[in-house]
Amino acid sequence: MRTVFFLLLIISILFSITSSAQVIDSSKKYSINLPDKWKGKPKLLLKITAILTKEFPVLNDKQECLNCNAEYWINFYALPPTIFNITNIGGTNEFITSYSFMSFMDIYDRNYHIVRRIIIADTSEHKTATYWYGTGANNIKPVQNSFAEIKAATDISYSMTQADYNRNNLVSDMAKLGTLNSIADNTFNPNNIIRDKKASFIPSINYLWDEAERVILSYKL
Repeated sequence: MRTVFFLLLIISILFSITSSAQVIDSSKKYSINLPDKWKGKPKLLLKITAILTKEFPVLNDKQECLNCNAEYWINFYALPPTIFNITNIGGTNEFITSYSFMSFMDIYDRNYHIVRRIIIADTSEHKTATYWYGTGANNIKPVQNSFAEIKAATDISYSMTQADYNRNNLVSDMAKLGTLNSIADNTFNPNNIIRDKKASFIPSINYLWDEAERVILSYKL
């Protein structure tokens, strides 16, 4: 019985020592909780730790870790973008989205209080994203393509403005323009596409994480 008692006492002491060590160790760490999109990128992680220790020097004497028990922990956020306008480039299949967004990393203490916010991208930054209708880049299913008709109509219209234009072709060229424009109107209306497929032209969260990553990697220490 006495042997069992001593064994239990030894186990209890060891457990106490281990628990104390874990508490001490956690006080010397800060945890970085990366977005899934950024995991497995050592170069990005190194830049993040450099920014954190520069902007919040308290972390200089602490060891970083990923998703661990620590004295401080860092979360990352990318807010939905603000869309200024979506435009079509001259009757082509190219669309440009003008937008801004905000991303930042918050540092919390052990009591879940924010002790510092570091802005990655500010809402004052106006950016553009390019999308191509019908290529799959923005998950829009293509409809009957009318770009050939638009180009043909443009070529005829241009020829009619030239000084050497043969006006004997005026009637036939006007008829061709009418036909081409009718086909184009029925198959490609950029305003309707923007109206009906607007969500497809809004930068996705993955796109924003990529943008924030570029900002971090370009940060001058």
